[in-house]
Amino acid sequence: MKTGKIKILDGATGTMLNKMGMPKDICTERFVLENPDVFRRLQSDYIEAGSDAVLAPTFGANIPSLTRHGFSKDDADEICSNLARISLDNAAGKALVGGDISPTGKLLKPYGNAEPDEVFDVYKTQAQSCVKAGVDFIIAETMISAAEAVIAARAVRAVSSDIPLLISLTVNENGRTMSGDSLEAVLIILSQYNIQGFGCNCSRGPDVVYNALLPVSGIAKKLGIPLIAKPNAGLPIEDENGTHFPLTPEDMAAYVEKFVRIGVGYLGGCCGTTPEHIRAIKNAVEKLDESIIGCDAVSCDFEPKQAAANLRKYAVIDPDAEY
Repeated sequence: MKTGKIKILDGATGTMLNKMGMPKDICTERFVLENPDVFRRLQSDYIEAGSDAVLAPTFGANIPSLTRHGFSKDDADEICSNLARISLDNAAGKALVGGDISPTGKLLKPYGNAEPDEVFDVYKTQAQSCVKAGVDFIIAETMISAAEAVIAARAVRAVSSDIPLLISLTVNENGRTMSGDSLEAVLIILSQYNIQGFGCNCSRGPDVVYNALLPVSGIAKKLGIPLIAKPNAGLPIEDENGTHFPLTPEDMAAYVEKFVRIGVGYLGGCCGTTPEHIRAIKNAVEKLDESIIGCDAVSCDFEPKQAAANLRKYAVIDPDAEY
């Protein structure tokens, strides 16, 4: 397993499983449970291509998502734990395994009807299932708002104070979340929750992710938190041959040095990426001198730790909570 400072994550799960025979618009978690060998083959391909860490297929294994697909809420814990164990057994120490937490599909008030405590309980249940299964870390990814990301972080920390925790949001072309939050503000808030990585996944592609991460790079560097870049292989294209993504492995690898120079320590891919994309990213990383990590991070003329402390002082985040 790679021991350097730059860690290679895996690539897409859903779009790859579609290519491997999973019908579109069905429950991915059900498909994996019923066809574990297909998922194992995909994850083994990522490990062979160079992934230091892979994500368990628990992305949608939360109560709201599972019940929408006909499962009982009482089955959620067992389903999530079983999905995590499929990855853990398959990786067998060749790569770290992360419990993957995603948006619940419920919009928080005032944009929707979900109460914060309700979403907190959903994430806490999922985090407990992942930790019980024995995952090496947890990643809350594709978060669409600061509020959602903070609730996920609080829930994970309510389960474990020390399991490594990565938080990744998806952003628009303007570099903000779907709810309009700036990544700078989100990172300052999340720094109170002992996170080990922060960044972006999904989105339009590596150009959008790079532009979103650049302004936050100085804050991340001062906080000592590696950035995460796990972009799509561009926007999907629909034609007579089905759905495909425009960016080749070489296209994705071309961004590696730029990402590393602003402080990205976790590199992978989201929708449309394949084991060959991961192989190209790994090869590009191996050509780099790790001394360049963060050398192009923007300047940060304030102390983000003090800014976070001020948020606690003025109760923007709970000053009495244990994080």
